[in-house]
Amino acid sequence: MSRIAIIGECMLELSQNRNNFGKNYDLRYAGDTLNVALYCARWGGSVDYVTAIGDDPFSVEMYEDWQKENIGIGLVKKVPKRQSGLYMVETDEHGERRFYYWRENSPARDLFTLKNCDAMLERLSAFEYIYFSGITLSLYDPKSLDIFYNFLKCYKKNGGKIVFDLNYRPAGWKSRQRAGEVFNHFIPLVNIAMPGQDDEQALTGESAPEKIIDRYVNFGADEVVLKCGKSGCVTFHKGVSEIISTDVISKPYDTTAAGDAFNGAYLAARLSGRNIRDAVRYGQKCASLVIQHPGAIVSRTDWPEDYAL
Repeated sequence: MSRIAIIGECMLELSQNRNNFGKNYDLRYAGDTLNVALYCARWGGSVDYVTAIGDDPFSVEMYEDWQKENIGIGLVKKVPKRQSGLYMVETDEHGERRFYYWRENSPARDLFTLKNCDAMLERLSAFEYIYFSGITLSLYDPKSLDIFYNFLKCYKKNGGKIVFDLNYRPAGWKSRQRAGEVFNHFIPLVNIAMPGQDDEQALTGESAPEKIIDRYVNFGADEVVLKCGKSGCVTFHKGVSEIISTDVISKPYDTTAAGDAFNGAYLAARLSGRNIRDAVRYGQKCASLVIQHPGAIVSRTDWPEDYAL
């Protein structure tokens, strides 16, 4: 089992509870990259999470829960007198969601400019795989982006494998143009691309799977998994493209973290040596479970025992 480091931000999550009268919210924690790490770990993947958090009670609770989920926390930086970010999810009757964020002062934004960053990067370079997303990139100022890019460039040159999900969220960027510039700077470093069709269309206006895949292949990716929602996935590897359908759940409860759940299970399978088709099936199975529950993370009590490699 290869080991992967996943870089990003975890926030407190307020998600709507439709089981109670009025507008009530449950307090949890989540974040696209943390979701990937957690579901990767639940499926048996060997994963570390890389971020910075505050020292408030909620951040401490998150940190302790990650350890219970078998997520490595050796590269989690605790920043005194800071608080982690917060977001709220509202879900409509079709299970689609809208996000509201309070994260401007999140410690995760300063990950690459905190004290002892060089030591953290040296430890990070020992991992066989590194995963990050478009949301990860949206956190950082130009100085941090330069530090991260230069590290990844050396990391890849030394044999490391880079995994990336576009996960374009307009609210995290000053403009679509700026997001495109940053993405196009980092994507040529990517070995495994795991974009969503909706995100690609929102950023580039392109929805045709073959053209989206060609874009990543032309940038240099050797494995592409394009998530197309109810239509399944289109994959590309070693010159071969394949369409893999999925079972459709007619009315999901909450689609939050569907793509993250897919990515986590897929990566756990690939890192353990499974082929792409089998890995996609694991990813689809995980995503199908997650969208039948509220919020990003399915509780341990609702997690089936046989959902593991």
